[in-house]
Amino acid sequence: MDMLATSSNTGVYASEEAALKAVVRRLKSAIRPSRIYLVGGRADGNHYPGSPFQFVVVTRPEDGEKGSDCEYVRRPLRHTGVNVELIPVRANELQRGIGTNVRPSMQLIKNGRLLFCKED
Repeated sequence: MDMLATSSNTGVYASEEAALKAVVRRLKSAIRPSRIYLVGGRADGNHYPGSPFQFVVVTRPEDGEKGSDCEYVRRPLRHTGVNVELIPVRANELQRGIGTNVRPSMQLIKNGRLLFCKED
């Protein structure tokens, strides 16, 4: 995590909404994922003040092994000060239902909010 939970999770941004939009924008621009889901308490409105934004980031098959690397997915969020938890999952593994992060991610996705989906 980039910072400890406080009364709000804004990082360098003016509001939590601005922080959320900035995180999604940075992920879309830097790693060009297939999909981004907001999961956990933030997705269902059951979060405490300052709680992290939790995401399942579905990376492209062409990203190969780095598509399931947390550091690869987290890198664009450095220096934002926003508290995030990321679960990277490769799209091809998600489709086949295999991979280390796939099974837990499927349940999170089911209960999450789709924030971004790349047009095919």
